[in-house]
Amino acid sequence: MALKLLSERPFNPDECYPWKGMRRVALKPDGTVYKYHNPDITGDTTNAMFEDGTTMTWTEYESLGYNCMVEIPKFYFKKVGFNESETDFASGHAWYISDKPTSGFELHPAFYRERTKLCDDLSGVATEVDYRYVSAFLGSYIGGKLRSLPNKSPQTDITIGTARNYAKANGNGWGILDFNLLFAIQLLYSVEYGSYDSQTALGRGYVDGNSGKINTGGTLQYGNKSFGETTGKKQMSYRGIEDFWGNCSKWIDGFYCDTSRNILIGNKGFNNTGNGYENKGQGATANIGGYIGNIQSNKDCGFVISAASGKDTSKLYDYGYLSAGRLPVASGYWDDASFAGAFCFSCSYSASSARSGVAALVAY
Repeated sequence: MALKLLSERPFNPDECYPWKGMRRVALKPDGTVYKYHNPDITGDTTNAMFEDGTTMTWTEYESLGYNCMVEIPKFYFKKVGFNESETDFASGHAWYISDKPTSGFELHPAFYRERTKLCDDLSGVATEVDYRYVSAFLGSYIGGKLRSLPNKSPQTDITIGTARNYAKANGNGWGILDFNLLFAIQLLYSVEYGSYDSQTALGRGYVDGNSGKINTGGTLQYGNKSFGETTGKKQMSYRGIEDFWGNCSKWIDGFYCDTSRNILIGNKGFNNTGNGYENKGQGATANIGGYIGNIQSNKDCGFVISAASGKDTSKLYDYGYLSAGRLPVASGYWDDASFAGAFCFSCSYSASSARSGVAALVAY
């Protein structure tokens, strides 16, 4: 069944795909699933770590090269105006999701991936995949690789190129969170909650008056369930994706705003200049920065800012930038307060930027 952001009838996402299929897994370096985690609690000293009732220590898990990831089943989508036009968004827009091929829908671009080559190899061909995988936890640097593990300090103060190199050290197909996958997760959140105010609908995240990053794993006890609260002092989780907003901002690959402010998006051969990416059109005639009041009309650009006419109490509620010759980070960090959230997207960073508030998520 296709669903839209302002659904005309309630639905239970726990009983519907793709939401029902989102779960934490132990992913091997070759991209195969070792086991699915306990859906209720991801792992501690007294509960079974895995769905089948077995367990292992996190030390062994780490030594075997496993990454704790969230599996996301493929889905189909469309964007229409409130008048059902696919091009006229003057009166607003609606997003629809279907778990099956449906007339008028197309496979979300996140589900095209090149997994036979390293993530920065332009020579490959992106093909349809049944699942995407995103870090359950902010990436930490272990043994020369970007890893997704609990009870670790997120790796910050790295450029996007360094983050990409650390991620690809896991093997073919591994990279950092790419724009298409970010867009897919944002879309899943928005249809599920029916609200662009993510910090109210789900939780503030670790964003208010904090002095620095905190270790990963604060949401182990919630397993695959979403979690949030109101203090701004605790990590949030969206269906197992911890710190989807807050704690640290995240580098986003596969997106570049060129010097003419054309939006370039790619799903393979990731690089710092948009080389080989597809041009989705000019996103602005001047740099934009502020609370997101409107988004790009091209559906492939997801929730990228087109007008800074919003507030922290209206429109998309989060902060956005679109600047010429820049690369993006997303979500907001430990002291970003209401700037942060599911739709916070700041395309305002240079390739040489390395900041204490910016980390990365590993993806496959």
